[in-house]
Amino acid sequence: MVWLYKNWAIVSLLLALVLAEELLVANSHLGISEGSPIWWIALLIPIYLLHQFEEHFWPGGFKEFVNQRLFWILGADVPLDEKIVFWINLPLIWVIFPVFTLAGFYNIHLAAWIPVFSLFNGLLHLVVGVRWRCYNPGLATSIFLLLPVSGYATYILAVNGVSSIAYWLFTVFLAIIIHVAIVGIARGRAAAFRFNFP
Repeated sequence: MVWLYKNWAIVSLLLALVLAEELLVANSHLGISEGSPIWWIALLIPIYLLHQFEEHFWPGGFKEFVNQRLFWILGADVPLDEKIVFWINLPLIWVIFPVFTLAGFYNIHLAAWIPVFSLFNGLLHLVVGVRWRCYNPGLATSIFLLLPVSGYATYILAVNGVSSIAYWLFTVFLAIIIHVAIVGIARGRAAAFRFNFP
């Protein structure tokens, strides 16, 4: 597990390349066209893996950026360390994203929250970059991949039958809740650190 905590992000690059190639094969052999909403949702999985690679391996530094710039904790792996970063990222992107994408082949509404979540995450990187007028790990893939692809995927979904305002509001609410939960974990760990080491 120690090796995995340190090296999972490089594995995400390799996995992204494999999944992107498989998606092209599915496109040609299974008749899943670029006009299909599920194709664009599936494309977000390798894109998000590349996003993780940028955040946590090259150039990396996401946990240090959060710890130092957002929580002002210097010289300690708090609130984010390798272990907590691993357990936040892998279950969501390596497990939940693919499971709901596969479910989307049967009911697209089960997967339509994925591009909204990705759009929200990409916007957060952009807002942080504008706020501090600096690069933050994940910003490049957010601008050039995550935001345009998740935005277009949301558009394709909207014009292909996912048109309920209530449903879209639910996806936005879900994206906010997931991000708030992650921030809440970080805030709790930061508060505990400050309490124990004033």
